[in-house]
Order: sequence, then structure tokens, then C-alpha cells
Amino acid sequence: MKGLISHKEILLPFLPVCVPACACPHADRQRTGRRSKPEHIEDGSFEQIKEGIKVKEIHIENETYFHCISNGKMKKEQAIVNKARDAMEQKIEYLSEGLNIKRRLKSYPKVLERIGRLRQRYSRVSKGFSIDVKEQKGRAVTITWSFDPSKLGKPYDGSYLIHTDRMDLSKNEIWLLYIMFTSVEDAFCSLKGELGLRPIHHSKSDRIEEHLFISIPACHLLNYIQQHLRKAGINPR
Repeated sequence: MKGLISHKEILLPFLPVCVPACACPHADRQRTGRRSKPEHIEDGSFEQIKEGIKVKEIHIENETYFHCISNGKMKKEQAIVNKARDAMEQKIEYLSEGLNIKRRLKSYPKVLERIGRLRQRYSRVSKGFSIDVKEQKGRAVTITWSFDPSKLGKPYDGSYLIHTDRMDLSKNEIWLLYIMFTSVEDAFCSLKGELGLRPIHHSKSDRIEEHLFISIPACHLLNYIQQHLRKAGINPR
């Protein structure tokens, strides 16, 4: 039909969805966020580049570290930790109460085995728990426990590091480049999920292209809607 774009015309410009290496914070590390920082980086003052985002810039030789702290990330991490802590504590309390109830687990080796499984299941918070089991004649008689958040293996304070060799970019530019990968990942997630890009149950090339023709514009339409939601102060994630 005259005036309509064919599926072949629209696929060619949109299929190669990629970010050039020169635009990434580091050519060898396209996403370089991590929790721990090198020991020789000293603490300093932070600068707020966006509401809820603080960044500190540290230069070491020909590389730069950006120590970022996100209030939103901190709340999310703490909610995950608190949920895992409460769940593990409930399981330990259930074991402890069962020591005085008939037909419940009382064998000392079995109780230790059960606690070991709990530590494996809730590994995120396991290091913070100190659990003491008292034994008498092969039976567990008491279980006491405490939780110290300072003993957790990782800091859940919403902080992460961005490592780059781009000395020509500002804090805000580097952070925006890093966050851009989240948008790209969200787009691929939407394509493979609700937009139905895969699985492709076609064997003929023209039908495969038509399947992609539907999914790719749908992705752009979704991004367009999300941009307008953000402008209205609504977070679509």
C-alpha cells in the first residue's frame, strides 16, 4: 500500500541495537559497577548530581573511580536484607520452639544440619547471625542467636563504584552512560518478555522478519510511553 513503510525498511535501521565501545565508561568493562573499592582510595566529599544520587570522583594515574551512593538503591537493598533476616529468624525460632514440643526435631546433629541448610538458603544474611546450640546427651536443649549487621559480607548502603579511563567526561556524563545500560537491559527484557520477541516458532525467513517487525516497533512505542511517564513524574520500572 502506498505510503506505508515495509518491514524490511524498518528492520534494517533498528536491528543493530548496540553501544560503541568508545561511548562506554571503559572499553574493556562495558558495565563497571561494583561494591568494594580499592584500599588506597581515601574517603572524601560527595557531590549531588541528581536527587537521591551522590558521587565522589577519585583520580588514580590514568583512570578515574566514581563512588556513587543512591538512596533508592539503599532502600531496595535494605528491604531485601530485612526480608531475608526476618525469614531466617523465623525458621530459627521454629527450630527453638520445637525442642520442647513432641515429634519435633531434637537431635543435636540434625539441628546443626538444619541450621547449616538455613545458612545456605539465606546466604545474604547468614554471616550476620551468631547461633549457639547447647547439647545434652545427644539432644539439642537450647538455641540462642543474635544478629549483627556489621558482620555482613557486603555493605548494603546503596553504594557502588564506576571505574573508567575516560578522563574527558564529567561526573554527570559518566553516570548517565552507566545508567544507560540499565535502559538497554530493560529494553531487551521487555522484548524477550511481554513483547514476545522470543521464542520464535517460525522457520521461514520472511515470517521471522515479520515477527521481528512487530516486536521492534512495539519496543520503541513502549520506550516512548515510558519517557512521557517519566516527564509526568511516574517511574515506569
